[in-house]
Parts: sequence; C-alpha cells; structure tokens
Amino acid sequence: LVAAAVVLFACSASAHAAASPESVDRLLQVMKVQSQLEAVYAQVLPTVQNAMRQSLGPKIDPAEAEHLFNVVLPRVNAVLRDELGWARLKPGFATIYAETFTQQEVDGLIAFYEGPIGKALVAKTPQLTQRSFQMMQQRMGPAMQRAMQVAREEVEKERAKSAPKR
Repeated sequence: LVAAAVVLFACSASAHAAASPESVDRLLQVMKVQSQLEAVYAQVLPTVQNAMRQSLGPKIDPAEAEHLFNVVLPRVNAVLRDELGWARLKPGFATIYAETFTQQEVDGLIAFYEGPIGKALVAKTPQLTQRSFQMMQQRMGPAMQRAMQVAREEVEKERAKSAPKR
C-alpha cells in the first residue's frame, strides 16, 4: 500500500513538474515562434511607418516631412528590430512557456507540433494572422465611426441634462 502511494505521488509530481529549459527551447523551435514573430513584425511595420508619416505630415512642409521620414525611418526600424528582435524576446518567451506549461504538457505540445497537423498549423499561421489582421483593419473604420457617433450622442444628452431649464 505504501509503495503504491509512493508511485502515485511520484507520477503526480512528474505530471506537475516544471518544464526544462531544453524542452521549452525545443517547443519554441518546433512552433517556429521566431519566424512567426518576424512575420507579424513585417505585417505591422507598414502600419507603424504610416503612423509616423502621418504624424509628421500636418506639422511641416510635405517635402521636409518626407525627407525627415526617410532619414528617421532606418534608425527607428533598427531600434524596433533590436528591442523586438528574437535575441531580446526569446528569454521572455521561454520564461512564459516554462511558467505556463508542465513538462508533460511541453512534451505533448512538441509531439503535436512535430506531427502533420501541428506542422500544418505552423505553416498556415502566417496566412491566418495576415487575414485576421486585414479583417480587423476593415472592421476598425466602421467601429470607430460608430463609436464616435455614440460618443457625440452621449455628449449631447449630457449637455442637454445640464443645460439651464427655461
């Protein structure tokens, strides 16, 4: 009876054991987290660039704004690539995965991502991300217009409530 209890406790403890750094590193590799992040960065970068361009535009002469944008952009890109590059992000991802998953779960995830379905998921994730991003961009304009309309209506209601009554 005691031996059975020890075996059950050992199995239970191993099921809840923290994932090893090596297994988490393997999981990040088979999930292709680095290339997934780089794909997201490539999709988001044009949006950041457009926001930078627009923030310069109304304040100064368009030709000067374009010149400044072209001078500043490479340095800003370098900073973003450094701060958001895999070398800086990998330790954080490894910590998050190690704190989130047990060794047993990491082993199962590795087996999944090394299998055909997992490989298909990894291969198709950039397309899913891009299409999801496009869908969200399409929805953002109408959502913001509707939100602004509601905000205007609510401001008018509040002003009407607080206006002196005659």
